[in-house]
Amino acid sequence: SELSYAAEVSRLLGTEHHEVILGRDEFFAALPRLVWHEDEPITWPSSVSLYFVSRLAAQHVKVVLTGEGSDELFGGYE
Repeated sequence: SELSYAAEVSRLLGTEHHEVILGRDEFFAALPRLVWHEDEPITWPSSVSLYFVSRLAAQHVKVVLTGEGSDELFGGYE
């Protein structure tokens, strides 16, 4: 989990920090709705977490910039 790192960076930068923590039941309960929205079976489990993050973001902001895919740019994970 990268939650502690995100919270620390937020603290250092003085930004607002919000977290979404999903349990197993919430994850699986969201699948029928996501399959309907994507109009195809869920290929990537990250679609579920992105849905919940987007739902949280919509409560606070109008536009979101993500770092999705930045691990490829910086050479992956250790």
